[in-house]
Amino acid sequence: EWGSRRARQLLKRLAAARGWPVTRDELIELLWPDEEPAPKMSARLSVQLSAVRRVLDGGITADRSTVRLDLDHVALDLVDYLALDDDRELVATYGGDFLPEDAAGWSDPVRAEARTRFADAAHRLLLDESAPTADRAEIAARLVVVDPWDEKGHVALVRALGDSGQRGAAADAHARYAERMAELDVPVVPLAEILT
Repeated sequence: EWGSRRARQLLKRLAAARGWPVTRDELIELLWPDEEPAPKMSARLSVQLSAVRRVLDGGITADRSTVRLDLDHVALDLVDYLALDDDRELVATYGGDFLPEDAAGWSDPVRAEARTRFADAAHRLLLDESAPTADRAEIAARLVVVDPWDEKGHVALVRALGDSGQRGAAADAHARYAERMAELDVPVVPLAEILT
């Protein structure tokens, strides 16, 4: 349906901007990085914008210098996610890194913001020791997948597994925790201390 890799890339960049305008020059540089700017580049960009408009049935607002998604016409799960204020919803709906296949400067800040929102919510939920052990273990396990060097997440996972009577799983989780912390040259909390 897209018909063009460039049209998909254009939409990704506009989604990362979350309704804020992106300059036409930036979009041209993104889509044709190895070509010299020329008057024909504006026409090429217009072709790609038309492709995105066709797929979205509109949804693009453009003027002579900028382009943006019309968030009154296009729903973005990223915008919805970043608007959440309930920790359980933030953790439950986090689907992983934003555009993980795009290691680009423009996607990095958005990816980091969403990941930080998830991690902060997970940490707050893990502080509630009255929460069911299985819930704490699941949250901590997700946290260390998202950030393998999250020390608090590792400790919480070991503790939750130990609290649920899964001593072998707790020992395995502690070994993974020790491996990750060794990569950072950070001392680990001993297993016996976590499980007391």
